[in-house]
Amino acid sequence: RPIRFIDRYKKYKAFKKDFGKFNVTPYTRNPDEVRKLHFDAVVIGSDIVWNYKLFGYDDLFFGGVNADRIVAYAPSFGWVNCGEEIPEPVCKGLVRFAAIGARDENTQKIAASCIGHPVDKVLDPTLICDFSDEVRVTDRIKKLGNYILVYAFAEQKPEIIASVKKFASSKGCQLIAVGSRQDWCDQVIMGAGPFEWLGFYKQASYVFTGTFHGTIFALKSKKKFVVSMNDAIFNKVTSLLTTVGLMDRILEGAEVESIWNREIDYRQIEDTLEPHVEQSLTWLKTAVEESVLSD
Repeated sequence: RPIRFIDRYKKYKAFKKDFGKFNVTPYTRNPDEVRKLHFDAVVIGSDIVWNYKLFGYDDLFFGGVNADRIVAYAPSFGWVNCGEEIPEPVCKGLVRFAAIGARDENTQKIAASCIGHPVDKVLDPTLICDFSDEVRVTDRIKKLGNYILVYAFAEQKPEIIASVKKFASSKGCQLIAVGSRQDWCDQVIMGAGPFEWLGFYKQASYVFTGTFHGTIFALKSKKKFVVSMNDAIFNKVTSLLTTVGLMDRILEGAEVESIWNREIDYRQIEDTLEPHVEQSLTWLKTAVEESVLSD
């Protein structure tokens, strides 16, 4: 499919350019090359690195690395649900970790059932990092004027699309899809790197998202947002929005106007998150330096 190929190539170029700013080990697709590298400590996570239904079992993500200390920070099992039979290699892999801090309650429960003792809950790393210096508001963003940022991978229902279009028209906003093709939007921008992507969030008037990190950055950017739920993000997004008391941002029908017009007290959100941020930072520092698990 030529359009998909072009989309991926544009994203690849943009990400490669931004990725060049980081000090990283040489790129490889060979897991044996990774195992040859020795580290004092390895932190595995975050995101759905433990979703073996999506990726299959990858031993590297379950502690199969050459390191003196291995910890897991904010991994998720994604749509693997607590109560399901967990493959034996997964459970054996989790025992390798000196410390595990899960990103959501579902992952907490699965990990605890595998290793035989409680697992802490920590915030996604994007919630404990300050990205203000990385935000890049480019000329093409400045030229857009008022717009609703659409960041969603799943195909949206016709009635939801109609509702979003109606709201955008009433507010004089363009619909700008970034990073994933939503052809019902006024523009689709595929060649945005992560730093420009932050710029799209910063300048948006409203946010419509169907992803976990789309929800996080709507919060970090202090935007009025709507979440279009799907099975792939349910466990993660529900956990986050429950923490900050914003379950009412989830779109249950097709009417987005009432949600977008509802105010969000971001001062209260910051007060709610602050102790969780401090706890997560302390957990990570302690986990890397010494065991946080009792014998």
